[in-house]
Amino acid sequence: MLKINYTEKENNILDASMPLFIQYGYDKTTVADIAKNTGISKGAIYLHFTSKEQLFESLLFRELAIYNFKSYELIEADPKGGLLSGMYKNQLKALTSSKLMMAIFKRDSLVLGSYVKKKNSFFRTDKNKTMRADFIKQMQEAGAVRKDINPVISAHIMDMIGFSLVSINEFKASDEIPPIDDVIHGIADLIDRAWTPEDGGNSEAGKDVLRQIISSTLKEYEKQESEGNYDD
Repeated sequence: MLKINYTEKENNILDASMPLFIQYGYDKTTVADIAKNTGISKGAIYLHFTSKEQLFESLLFRELAIYNFKSYELIEADPKGGLLSGMYKNQLKALTSSKLMMAIFKRDSLVLGSYVKKKNSFFRTDKNKTMRADFIKQMQEAGAVRKDINPVISAHIMDMIGFSLVSINEFKASDEIPPIDDVIHGIADLIDRAWTPEDGGNSEAGKDVLRQIISSTLKEYEKQESEGNYDD
């Protein structure tokens, strides 16, 4: 069963495991390594997580939750956060602030290893969503996005930009890559010019769309947790 709420000890274990998974990857990191880095025994690890897979999956889920919370906070604080450009800018800021989240987003084989191929892995569910066309449609209806753009194509373009952002260092020398914050603001400016309505768009209505989605998602997680539906 996938844990979604953690005690202080469990958070300490997850915190200690993160740098190991990032540096050595899922396949090479052992429970013994995690126990040593946490300063406890292997048996103590198994009191909280039944396997390395459950521990790793819990870490991924926690990191995704932190990413969602951080991006939501940034969006709420941004006057233009309810526009597609503002949402994407703040999501990218939250994404690029976490090495593990970037690995999750691009399904980095060096970090995630054989885990991504498992039949019931985190990545074969709907928990790790990319930009969705139906979300852009909702934003159009709210007056936060131009109505004359194609939602499917626009969502695909935004996914392409996001994947390129986290993978560019594999194709381009680091000294040729501008500061990440400057790049993110440049991306937001392009999106703003291309997809924001001529009247400036309704940012508050766009935020309401996001709030409704978050509320619905939280209710679904609470329902699944109470019913114990996080089994692999």
